[in-house]
Amino acid sequence: IVHGDTREQALARLDAALTRAAAMNWRDFSAWVAQVYAQQGYTVTRLEGEAADFRIERQGQTSLLSCRRWKAATHGVEALRLLQAACEQQGARGVYLSLGPVSEAAEPYARAQGLQLAHGAGLALLLIQ
Repeated sequence: IVHGDTREQALARLDAALTRAAAMNWRDFSAWVAQVYAQQGYTVTRLEGEAADFRIERQGQTSLLSCRRWKAATHGVEALRLLQAACEQQGARGVYLSLGPVSEAAEPYARAQGLQLAHGAGLALLLIQ
């Protein structure tokens, strides 16, 4: 988080990032995600379609990000299947971002397919870097 933060400060920053993300509309949230990755040195390309929202590239590595459903109450296997199929087509890794966790069935599916899940505190950590 920030070097020198106390545990309480770090938790407060994570909570604030999640609260901010939950209050955003898609346009603002997607701009924030794109900005975060660009600041980390990624080339960020917006994508159209259901499977992924961004292609990010850095040092020869390509990933597809799916984050349009970041506020959804449930995150099941179907969204992950779409992302995985797009990743296979493009030779990319997959990253799924959400405020809440994926379903009980989706977690092992993501692990088996090598998809990275960033939800809750993991999403907040990504957003405040």
